[in-house]
Amino acid sequence: MENIPTDWVLEGINYKQFSSQHLSIDNADGLSTIRLISSGNNFVFLRRTKASLLASPFLGWSWNVSPPLGQIAAIRLIIGFNGGNPEGRGWGSSPLVNLGTNIPLYDRVITVVWGKNSDSRGTIEKKSKLPRYIIRAGTKDTGNWLNENIDLSNLYRVLWPDDNAVQANIIFVGLASGSAAVPTIAKFRNLMLYR
Repeated sequence: MENIPTDWVLEGINYKQFSSQHLSIDNADGLSTIRLISSGNNFVFLRRTKASLLASPFLGWSWNVSPPLGQIAAIRLIIGFNGGNPEGRGWGSSPLVNLGTNIPLYDRVITVVWGKNSDSRGTIEKKSKLPRYIIRAGTKDTGNWLNENIDLSNLYRVLWPDDNAVQANIIFVGLASGSAAVPTIAKFRNLMLYR
């Protein structure tokens, strides 16, 4: 990738194996659009940040997703936090430890996904190291541009009620692609933290 901004990190895939069809950044119409197509490999495209969770508790974005029918979309948002976990976990227990050294140190991560069943919308799943919030689900609205806003501070408190949210910082915000037999196509615009 030639046009990756300096505050963004692409990890988890060998650049020689990576095709620009899987990730592209377009600046048409004065709006930057990130376009991803999931591949046979996992990768993350993250923007490094250092924002206090309580000072910038909201995340907003626009997206246009075409997930395969009956599957969770392989492309998702991913948000990393550091500082709020009283156990102070570091790289040794981070789920993304094997992705490389350019990812900032974090101790908590949440993913925001497009789920497969419409009745799962608005739910939080904590079954894995990467808890996920299902913000949309099913086939309704797929292929259309949608504006989203979530309260990260509320999600953080629900997921980790014993953490110190006052000490937590949002350390990165970005996109993750999991491997899938049927690719997901997703476009993102206006990804921003705000209060």
